[in-house]
Amino acid sequence: MLQAFILVFIAEMGDKTQILAIAFATKYPVKKVLLGILIGAFLNHGI
Repeated sequence: MLQAFILVFIAEMGDKTQILAIAFATKYPVKKVLLGILIGAFLNHGI
């Protein structure tokens, strides 16, 4: 069971933006990080 969890976790973690979001969430308040992700995604998909 643990091996399956680790395999799926590693398979889903590959995007640089996800790694950056995790890194920012450890240093900055979570609400600010989520707001930044929301604005970035909006601008990326809106333009």
